[in-house]
Amino acid sequence: MPISVTYASTITTVETLATNVGHQAIDKSVTAQLSTTLAAQTSGSTPSCVQRAGADVAMTAGALSLDLTALLGTNGATVVGSGRVQMVKFFNPATNANAITIAKGASNGYDGFGSSFSITLAPGAEVLLRTLGNGSVIGSTNRILDVTGTLTQVLSYEIIIG
Repeated sequence: MPISVTYASTITTVETLATNVGHQAIDKSVTAQLSTTLAAQTSGSTPSCVQRAGADVAMTAGALSLDLTALLGTNGATVVGSGRVQMVKFFNPATNANAITIAKGASNGYDGFGSSFSITLAPGAEVLLRTLGNGSVIGSTNRILDVTGTLTQVLSYEIIIG
């Protein structure tokens, strides 16, 4: 099934300056923006985007093994990840009471985000990673992300593989 992915990441800030700074009195604001856009990524583009998986998954007893070769896709279909993770977004819903940690798995750990990858998300926090295919290829010994939290907390994810 062909997919098309549009990626955008933007932070825009507006800072209002004090009147005693060397800036025009009529406009005391400064706008700064860091923006990255990558449009219409498909199977033939760079990076290649051929698989998509995304779901809200609940932990069991505060743990979850996220297997990149057995992800949830559209309509509950299993996505057998092959290739490299191109983009991923993890979100810890604000309704969760505690932080969630996502890390390279202890067994068959996916090292496509680095050999010692680990990130902790507070409730309501999210992280968006764009690797441009520079990570490792998903395989039988390189496929697991360990997720830890509390009880049955939910982690939301969206993963693009190419």
